Amino acid sequence: MLSSAEATSCELSGTHLFEAAKRELGCFLSAASEAFAEDIVEHAADVWIQILDDAEAEGAFSENGFRRITIKTLAQIAGELSAQR
Repeated sequence: MLSSAEATSCELSGTHLFEAAKRELGCFLSAASEAFAEDIVEHAADVWIQILDDAEAEGAFSENGFRRITIKTLAQIAGELSAQR
């Protein structure tokens, strides 16, 4: 069982990760909205969140992973757009 200090540390760490995720996703969507139509940006947000969920489920996630999630999302969206042409 976690001590009170350990539980607080985990909560702060979780809060820190959540805030970092919000910042990364916000920056990504801001940049995407300058380059793509709204429907593509909404799809990109869904893809970003799915890739985040997959990384968390695999236990392969860290704060540094947000940039990797953004890169994977861009690669997937670019592939989808390329396939549509």
